[in-house]
Amino acid sequence: GGRSKSKKGKGGGGGGRGGGGPFFGWAIDALRNIDDDELLRCVGLDSYMYLRFLRFGFRCSSFGTILGGVVLMPLYYTGGAAGPATEQFNSITLANVAEGSSARLWASVACWIVFVSFVLRELWTEWVHYADRRSDFLAVGDIDSDREYRYAILVENVPQEYRGDDALRGYFERLFPGKVRRVNVCLDTSRLDGMIAERQKLILRYEKADVARHCQPDAESEIRVGGMTPLSIGGEKVEALPYLGRELKKLNGKIDRERAALWRTAESWSLDPSRASQRAKEARGGSGSGSGVGDLLLSGKGKMSDIANGNR
Repeated sequence: GGRSKSKKGKGGGGGGRGGGGPFFGWAIDALRNIDDDELLRCVGLDSYMYLRFLRFGFRCSSFGTILGGVVLMPLYYTGGAAGPATEQFNSITLANVAEGSSARLWASVACWIVFVSFVLRELWTEWVHYADRRSDFLAVGDIDSDREYRYAILVENVPQEYRGDDALRGYFERLFPGKVRRVNVCLDTSRLDGMIAERQKLILRYEKADVARHCQPDAESEIRVGGMTPLSIGGEKVEALPYLGRELKKLNGKIDRERAALWRTAESWSLDPSRASQRAKEARGGSGSGSGVGDLLLSGKGKMSDIANGNR
């Protein structure tokens, strides 16, 4: 009883070494003991198929190595050819096969057919496995994403009379009674986002010029405006800080006017403006979050340009 207990403690029954010894037990366990369903659930379909591809490559290379080492290399080594082209490494290649040795040449063809058949069979097996997993993944989805997001649709170019949560919900409820869970109307804020990004660039330029002035008070901080901006050709040199400050002030005014226009539009549609703009970012993929079963993410895209230009 004591001897069997001791063996169990050293073997696969004890601890994290597994059945492959203290050095390679983890690798054997990784190849043999990981459940595919659990792996797919933890890493997602893309990473799962990448790991499957690594296993596929390992199987193909292992089979080719065994086939070449057991069958081809002995045949080539005993090929009987002579000359400098058959020395060293070439002694175990096709170069060492003498002319007229058709049996060895046909053996190479047979091994090639066997290897290609093995690879094609493995490819087909992996393809069938991928097709099944893909279907399951589309049905179940990724555990890291909102499951309800797969049931949301985006509707664009909404007519003016339906640009409101209640009005639009009533419209789709008439089409699909009892099938709509929530309706969210989005605002297209892409123009406002572009202005804010441009303002951020101006702020960075202003801060850079301000730091340069503090580091070198006697030096004049100038920038060139107008002309060919990317090549700094032509234009006029002006003091950096006053010019950038004026540009920031102008851009802030444009941003305020654009934000006010969007705000008035949201209020006219009976929307919460802050929520509506956030919905627009989600619809463009900015946040990656879903909106719920049966959601209709509705956007005024195509019409919002009139609002941005002041034609309301």
